[in-house]
Amino acid sequence: MTASDHRGPFSVALFRPLWAIALTANICALTQTVAAGWTMAAAGSAAQVASVQTALTLPIMLLAIIAGTLADHLGPPRIMATAFALMFLSATALSLLAMGQLVSPNILLAACFLFGCGTALLNPTLTSTVGDYLPSTILPEGLAAIGIANNLARCVGPALGGLLVAATGPTVTYIFNAAAALTMMIVVARALQHSRQDSNGPIGKAILDGFRLAGQSPALRIVLSRSFAYSAASSAIWALMPLVARDQLHGDAKAYGLLMSGLGLGAILFALRVRIIRTRLGMEGTVRCFTAVGALALLILPHLHALPLAFPALLLLGASYTGVMTVWSATAQLSAPRHLAGRAVGSFHTALFGGMALGSWFWGHLAQSIGLPLVLSLSGLAVAVTLLTGWRWPVPTIAAD
Repeated sequence: MTASDHRGPFSVALFRPLWAIALTANICALTQTVAAGWTMAAAGSAAQVASVQTALTLPIMLLAIIAGTLADHLGPPRIMATAFALMFLSATALSLLAMGQLVSPNILLAACFLFGCGTALLNPTLTSTVGDYLPSTILPEGLAAIGIANNLARCVGPALGGLLVAATGPTVTYIFNAAAALTMMIVVARALQHSRQDSNGPIGKAILDGFRLAGQSPALRIVLSRSFAYSAASSAIWALMPLVARDQLHGDAKAYGLLMSGLGLGAILFALRVRIIRTRLGMEGTVRCFTAVGALALLILPHLHALPLAFPALLLLGASYTGVMTVWSATAQLSAPRHLAGRAVGSFHTALFGGMALGSWFWGHLAQSIGLPLVLSLSGLAVAVTLLTGWRWPVPTIAAD
């Protein structure tokens, strides 16, 4: 065991800028989500509101394996810079169109899709890079630290986005995102090193290898199947949060931002105790425990009609999501050789965000027919049903290198 194993991931110099990039990128993404979601909620149906989440996450399902392959071939810094360039273009276009009052629902969804393409390139690339800089013995702690950055952003980003939208409208939020994305392009170019040996061979074959890896690795197949099921089942809260804030709690954009911040704060509270929880419960025990927590929170939430009462349920949902996904992310990385790490994480993100995109579409259309409270309750029941998969397909045990 090395000294960094004792001190944790922040003792590794190259991990620190990676953590800062994850934090800033997610603040940028979440302020964009709040601005777009609240804009659509002001004029759209439940299905259109949920379509914002679909537009943001569908590109990840479509492009994550390709992004992971490109990271393995061209190096993570190049792919991250390209990702931030796409986010910059999306936010800049929305800023200009919003100034001219030209943002229609379809234009908003198209811009969200372009922003999602940037996220699709960034997420698997950044996650797989953690394993380049950290030894496998502290990889779960490193991923949990990235999770803390992501979820600290979920605290700050939505609250900031809600305040900006409530005070100035969405235009200033889009300008903020464009500036943040441009700044991150500069940070990536200056702070990160390409530490992964470039893959050889045609890139088309490498992409096919990524899909083949997902099909041939038994451990990765379990990760993909169970993460897809959990994500699809639980996505109602991500897709319909603007309606929870507006219709159930009778709040404004600031209330919406606070609810989203509750998810992030709950995730941080889990991530701070991740090593103790994982040691006591094991990997499968952690997944089952936090799946049950998420199901319970979703079942309770429709009966809470005041923000102070609903906020604790959001804390539980944030802890649930991070508790489950930290296990799956670590298992996905450890299930493949390092030269295939980008493709393994890309496969995981395809399943995770594919479930979220398709689930958001389904729950949004169902809410239009049967109403928000019943949809949230059915989502909780669906999350509870995913517990059954743990007895048939438990978390694979993979030895660290």
